[in-house]
Amino acid sequence: MDMTGLIRIGAARRTNGSGGMRAWAWGVLRPRYPNVSIPDWRTALSTTKWTADMNVMLSARPSKPARFNKLLRVLGRALIVLAALLALNPPALAEVQPGMVIDNVANASYTVGVQTATSQSNPHSMIVLPTPTTAVMNTMRYDPVDPSAVIVNVPASEYSQTGAGGPFFAVNPPVDSGGALIDLTTADLVNSTQYQVDESIFIMISEADQDLDFLTQDTITVSIITASGDFEIIRLTETGPHTGVFAGHVPTGSGGVNTRDGTLDVMQGSQVTINYTDPDDLSDTETATVQVATSSN
Repeated sequence: MDMTGLIRIGAARRTNGSGGMRAWAWGVLRPRYPNVSIPDWRTALSTTKWTADMNVMLSARPSKPARFNKLLRVLGRALIVLAALLALNPPALAEVQPGMVIDNVANASYTVGVQTATSQSNPHSMIVLPTPTTAVMNTMRYDPVDPSAVIVNVPASEYSQTGAGGPFFAVNPPVDSGGALIDLTTADLVNSTQYQVDESIFIMISEADQDLDFLTQDTITVSIITASGDFEIIRLTETGPHTGVFAGHVPTGSGGVNTRDGTLDVMQGSQVTINYTDPDDLSDTETATVQVATSSN
């Protein structure tokens, strides 16, 4: 790449002997900045719109139509190669965002004798995927009087009766120790592995590679098992667009085991296990174990 932001490509082909066949190809990949100058290569790489131009010069003796046709095939291959170069996605080297669509079209201009012509490839679109990461899970509880509490925007949680693919239904909203609804937009949370019966377990998972679209709040699912045999599938939502942090909650109770109803059946002294597996990397798993207190406060 030169300092004008152009990536230059060049190639040459020539036969020896009496064939008289020659071919040259050169071109550039250049970012599309209409009416805007490009100050340096870093700015050039930060665009998601690239235009490719290739120039091909062919020369063949009229008495050699077979060789001329071969040169035309070379031109076709050159266009394919150029489109493949675009598929390498040079903007991915810069600060493109997950979910971004990169549209590319290869353009070729060529000369055959004294005739010039241009050709354009079909559009090729690519979606930017996030860099693989390792998940980190934290379990938290609501405690507005603890000075170490952090304010978290916790999206409303959902549960599934059938599996990770849904459909999903709203989980009952969390309440504090006095029965008042907790404001999930500014929930005061502290890390915890100890809970009371009827208290909600808040779950937060940092998993940047599930931030699939930087413009929207993505979702992930966790499975939760209790000692009594209850099993719940809870969907967590990103705390905001492009945060890569997913949060949610699940209420607890002692009204009897009803699996997949959005409420965990627990008893004093019982254990709850929360499992997460990255759907795109089954080796990326996180497990958290929490305990229900043996007595109420």
